[in-house]
Amino acid sequence: VSLTQEPGASLSLSKGVLVVLTPAVDAASELTTFTVSTMVDSERREATFQFDYLPALSGATTFVQVSPASMYETTESDTVSLALSLGSVPRLARPFVLSDIMVKVGAGAYAPASKITSSDRDRTKVNVEA
Repeated sequence: VSLTQEPGASLSLSKGVLVVLTPAVDAASELTTFTVSTMVDSERREATFQFDYLPALSGATTFVQVSPASMYETTESDTVSLALSLGSVPRLARPFVLSDIMVKVGAGAYAPASKITSSDRDRTKVNVEA
């Protein structure tokens, strides 16, 4: 833990930056509660907040699941609908922004996903129509 205060800080008014280094955790760890407290004379002040451990991402995006897993040959005028479950993707904030997931089907151009249905620490689920 380290604290850096702005010039002119006093006991009645101060601004600063508090840096808290968290310990390494195993991959199953998700959410923990932190309490930061201080004492000045006999006055105790504390702040409690939740910290969400997210897994470190490595490598390219992976296809965890694709549905349908296979399909018949189509023509260019046919619409193809796919449901994709993607791994190694940062958890997306709500409301979802479709352009956060760009997809390319066949020889087509990259385009935003048609729908993002969920995004959590492990995977992001999207629907694609092309």
